[in-house]
Amino acid sequence: MLEKVSPAFGEQKYLIPPPTLCPECRQQRRLAWRNDRKLFKRKCDLSGDPILTIFHPSSPHTVYSRSAWWSDKWDAIQYGKDFDFSTPFSEQYKSLFETVPLPAIEGLQNENCNYGNAIYYSKDCYMSFTAQKLRDCHYLSYSTAATDCADCFHLFEGQLCYECLHCTNSYNLRFSRYCKNCSDSSFLMDCVGCKNCFGCVNLRKREYCFFNEQLSADDYKRKLSNIDLSKFAECEKWKKKFQEFVLSQPKRACRNFQHENVIGDNLERCKNMHHCFDLENAQDCCYVYFGIGDEGAVMNCCDCYIATSEVNYETTNVAYVKGAACSVNCERGSNVYYSAFCYYCEHVFGCVGLKHRQYCIFNKQYSKDEYFNTVDKLISHMRNTNEYGEAFPIAISPFAYNESLAHEYFPMTKDDVAAKGWEWRDEKDEIPKVEKIIPAGKLPDSINDIPDDILNWAIECTETKRPYLIIRQELDFYRRMGLPVP
Repeated sequence: MLEKVSPAFGEQKYLIPPPTLCPECRQQRRLAWRNDRKLFKRKCDLSGDPILTIFHPSSPHTVYSRSAWWSDKWDAIQYGKDFDFSTPFSEQYKSLFETVPLPAIEGLQNENCNYGNAIYYSKDCYMSFTAQKLRDCHYLSYSTAATDCADCFHLFEGQLCYECLHCTNSYNLRFSRYCKNCSDSSFLMDCVGCKNCFGCVNLRKREYCFFNEQLSADDYKRKLSNIDLSKFAECEKWKKKFQEFVLSQPKRACRNFQHENVIGDNLERCKNMHHCFDLENAQDCCYVYFGIGDEGAVMNCCDCYIATSEVNYETTNVAYVKGAACSVNCERGSNVYYSAFCYYCEHVFGCVGLKHRQYCIFNKQYSKDEYFNTVDKLISHMRNTNEYGEAFPIAISPFAYNESLAHEYFPMTKDDVAAKGWEWRDEKDEIPKVEKIIPAGKLPDSINDIPDDILNWAIECTETKRPYLIIRQELDFYRRMGLPVP
């Protein structure tokens, strides 16, 4: 596998040495370079306008608003520098990384999706993260091709879905998990091809079933006429009943479909996969987690998080790049190594923030021959410093450890993080000061009794006692779906 993913420059292949960390520690290192959902207020360093960003205001990095970053008012090539062969690679890269402007949030070709991160090709979405091709959605993450959906995780090709997890090709589906091709149903688990069902588990191509009991169309409608999911208390009652029923039913050992020679879970149309999770159309990979996208297969990848590419090694959120290693947040290109936030680039090494460039090292332009010769010297230097083949260290990540995904999957205390020499940022629990607030428990039980005035109030969460807001798009969705306000 390492031989497959090792880069070639010119006629020479530069073999990547075996990793020095176990798979879990390698995943932790990758996730420390990703902040999915923590947003901060700061000013654009180009325009001075207020922005939302994934980079903390105290971060030393230069941050531009997304529109400013993609504009022609600046060019990352102007930050190019010669590599100093007397200093370790990571030290020099840290300096370059803190100098070149970074986009405030990740994403491409969106409209009215300012409150979120890592959204692509979407429109009119609010508080959604790591998703693409969404329309009129809010509170979604790790989802693709969804319209008019809310509070979903890992939803693919869904419309009018609410509180769904790992569901595919769904329509008017609520409170469901691990379902495919299901519609007009509520409370389903591991169902395929079902419609007009309620509280069912492990069914295939069924209709008019109530808690796995087959009914006639009239009897089913009569049952549902006595259930009013527009009321919060009623909704909670059926959630509890459904969960009890789920626990009484057999469970799939794993959720893999149309697969051959795989070890992992949630793998569909995959072949020759070792310790991989949440992928479709992939083959010949190991230690790859989550592939989002529909342009071709994930092939010959190793140690990747969010992969939609071929021949990648130790990458985080690298999409549609053929040939990449030890890179972060790069899209559309080929032969991208030790680089971050590079788009539409080919043959770049140790670069930051480049767009539509080729044959660059540390953001400096080279001729083709100069590029290959310099890379040869650079890799030899990195081998001497034991850096070649190792992903970016956590110590130079732009995020504090407790701001990153690593802290969610590999939680550590502040003292343990400090002992490792990594950054920890103390958070201030600044509860917004609002004039009008209502405890959630005092909201009207039914969506039919919720007035428009709720949009002008803050609601106090029953768990955290923090205020939260219902937006117009959200309220319209609950009314259309006949669901209570959370």
